[in-house]
Amino acid sequence: MMPRKPLTLANSLRLAKVLDIGLSKLGPTSPLWTHVSTVVQGSIGYLDPEYYRRQHSSEKSDVYSFGVVMFEVLCARPLIIQGLSKEKVNLAHWAHLCYLKGTLDEIIDLHLTGQVALMALQKFSEVAEKCVR
Repeated sequence: MMPRKPLTLANSLRLAKVLDIGLSKLGPTSPLWTHVSTVVQGSIGYLDPEYYRRQHSSEKSDVYSFGVVMFEVLCARPLIIQGLSKEKVNLAHWAHLCYLKGTLDEIIDLHLTGQVALMALQKFSEVAEKCVR
């Protein structure tokens, strides 16, 4: 797989812009067609773990990818950082564990503290976690 550009960008004002994360494709709508086989391309970590098991992309794959991007925005760090402990290398995995343990506040970007309402951060976190569940 060739390296790709990051899926999230920020301008000089730190305003985030999300690029295409789409993996699933619309196909024939006939009941005779259950799925379309195609080569999926994407960055490691953004692909739905279910895709690795079944080699089948769906709308749920896009939902997973969106949740990953949400955690990147929330935590202000790249998805994969080599050299960290095994549980922290993949942000989606680590954030999911922190959410389950009730410690997600420990990895949220410090610049968001006091700038965003606590309830908004909690709802954002909840949606992101449900996407990567």
